[in-house]
Amino acid sequence: MTKTKKSLYSRIFLDKNNKLVLVQFPNTSLWVAIIAWLGLIFVDASPYRDILTFIYRIALISWGVLEIGWGDTIFRRIFGLVVLLSMGYGMIAR
Repeated sequence: MTKTKKSLYSRIFLDKNNKLVLVQFPNTSLWVAIIAWLGLIFVDASPYRDILTFIYRIALISWGVLEIGWGDTIFRRIFGLVVLLSMGYGMIAR
């Protein structure tokens, strides 16, 4: 029984069905982050802005964790890690 060696491209960008998966329809946590971000554009009042910022951060952190754990491809898992690390850096640097 011979195994076929996959190319680097295949291992990084193709899922188990050999389909290219770079983007997909956003899941719930990403929708929550998008809606909170849109709210941040239009809200100037401090208490509401703080709440929206908190919701935005938690939604993106949960999205990153979900992608790292259950992303379809290595690219998606690495992207989740990059988002998670950048959120962490952004919260620490403030």
